[in-house]
Formats: sequence, C-alpha cells, structure tokens
Amino acid sequence: MGKIKVILMYGIFWGFLEATLGVALRMIGLPLTGYIMTGIGMTILSTVVIRHRMPYITPLIGLVAASIKLLNLFIYPVALWYKVFRPAFAITLESLAFCLISVPLFYWYAKKRVVTEKVR
Repeated sequence: MGKIKVILMYGIFWGFLEATLGVALRMIGLPLTGYIMTGIGMTILSTVVIRHRMPYITPLIGLVAASIKLLNLFIYPVALWYKVFRPAFAITLESLAFCLISVPLFYWYAKKRVVTEKVR
C-alpha cells in the first residue's frame, strides 16, 4: 500500500474517532477522556509501525488526524474553541513523540535482527 494511502487511511480514522468518540466521552462527563483517546491514538500509530514498517510517517498521520479534529470548531461556540485546539495540538505532539521514540527503536531492532541472522 502506498505511503499516501496509509497516511490518509489511518489519519482519517484516528481523526474521526477523536472528533466523534472523544466529543461523546466528554459530553457524558467521563473523567480522563484524554487518556482513553491517547491509548487509541497509540494503538493506531503502533499498528502503522508494526504492520506497514513505516515509523517515520506517524507525524503526518497525526497532522491529518488533527485536521479532522479541527472540524469540531463548527460544533463549539467561539468561547469553547480551546476544547478543540488543545486536543488537536495534543494529537500532533503525540504523533511527533511517537515518531521520535519509534524510529530509533525500529532501526535498532532491524539492525539487531540482521546481525543475528548473519550469525546463524
């Protein structure tokens, strides 16, 4: 699957979940909604790294998801826009942090795997 398809598929899926499930959880007053949505985001980003072997595209997936989340600006009045901007910013930082951790680990594991296969 092409990189652009992967970015759009997972980014739109994550953004849609943030825009719908995240808002629904906040509306029913569930505490610690951010932790639940962060877990979902990490699961999606982990899936990209494990399944598609592309850890370096996670910030782009986060940007797509944050863009979808910004569509919630049409739901909230201007006084409550912080409820949209803060999660969108968190999505972007989460995907960037995930990239900064997963890329070195991914290439370290790949290098370690090549070395052990040569020994056998």
